[in-house]
Amino acid sequence: MFWPGHRFEPMETIPLAELDGETVLQGRGWGDAAALCGPAGASIRLPHSGGNLDHVQHLTAARLGIALLPRRWPVLPPLLSRPLADETLARLVVLAVVSGRQHSPALDGFVKLIRVRSFALA
Repeated sequence: MFWPGHRFEPMETIPLAELDGETVLQGRGWGDAAALCGPAGASIRLPHSGGNLDHVQHLTAARLGIALLPRRWPVLPPLLSRPLADETLARLVVLAVVSGRQHSPALDGFVKLIRVRSFALA
């Protein structure tokens, strides 16, 4: 998410390399945006981590930085958004259960499903 007139505006998608040197704003509990961007994340500045979505959007509108948001999150006008072009973004999710412990039928079914199916992106 960025303000009108930002260099990203004419782009249809934004390659990760274009984030080089950008100031990225993020809210509490959003995770580490720089870590998700891999090597390109090494040069991303994260000066602010706090507040909620509205707070970060107001900071972005004040041109204090851009924000990396999930596509489903609403963007307040006049801010703009573009998808990242690189499909290499990934987050490791680990499921851990205690062996031999009784689980609810729902959790037991979920654990069995996870063990037989690979959710890796190819």
